[in-house]
Amino acid sequence: MWRRDLERAVREFAEEVSSLVESAVSPLKLTAYIGPDGYRRPVANAYVDGDSVIAVFEVPGASKEKVKLRVREMEVEVEAGFSDELLGQASRYPIFREAKGYRRTLTLPRRVEASKAKAVLKDGILIVKAPLRGPAGIEVKVE
Repeated sequence: MWRRDLERAVREFAEEVSSLVESAVSPLKLTAYIGPDGYRRPVANAYVDGDSVIAVFEVPGASKEKVKLRVREMEVEVEAGFSDELLGQASRYPIFREAKGYRRTLTLPRRVEASKAKAVLKDGILIVKAPLRGPAGIEVKVE
């Protein structure tokens, strides 16, 4: 019986601590995303899909015309500014006053052919697709 009481007390204590931590951190959530360079770090992920690597960046409010994208053999670097229309309509909100846009460099899981990469931005999602790099080297005939 005392064991159930102890387990209940520990469970309640853990929930209370979790609640306290969440309430203390919640005012920092917005500002934590804006780095010292003035850019937000977007949520991103990269994975292998067949013979390609797909990198996905969440950049809501970004303008296609303000996206700078650089694909390298093992990484994708993105810088994206907010659209002028969005800035005009929502300029009073902290996310747009305090942040210049988005910036992130994402390490890829495998080497890619950077020169053959393609990208599309739709509904705030930037998708970059690049084919996997083939094996390096050349075939040499033995005489």
